[in-house]
Amino acid sequence: MALLCPKCEELNKCDCKTCNPNGKAVDLVIILEDEQLYQCCFCGHKFDEQDSLDFEWDRMIEGFAEKATPEICLDWISLPDKERKSLEKSINIGEFGFESAFRFHFKMNWNDCDRDTFKKLKRDIKIKSVIND
Repeated sequence: MALLCPKCEELNKCDCKTCNPNGKAVDLVIILEDEQLYQCCFCGHKFDEQDSLDFEWDRMIEGFAEKATPEICLDWISLPDKERKSLEKSINIGEFGFESAFRFHFKMNWNDCDRDTFKKLKRDIKIKSVIND
């Protein structure tokens, strides 16, 4: 089992030729049975499986948010279903990815965004772009 360390962000798995002369990656995770924890073989940080999963989940959401910028998220919610699916396909994140990115950027669910909120979010993005230019 390869786990991502939530501290150093290293995957506790090695695919170097020294560790795996037969070409298969080798798990390097240290299991601390007495403490019911894992220990990173790179930085020594102790963590449980849930810590690793939470960290991976957060990275996945951040990845969605990088692809689906605030502007793209607002475009997405303003499109009809067919065009929305096309946009999802074009940046390869799907509906869940857009929903997650929207929540990441705006701290709300996309389907709670009424017309007035949508206008405010659009205005805020324009203001930020003017300030940052």
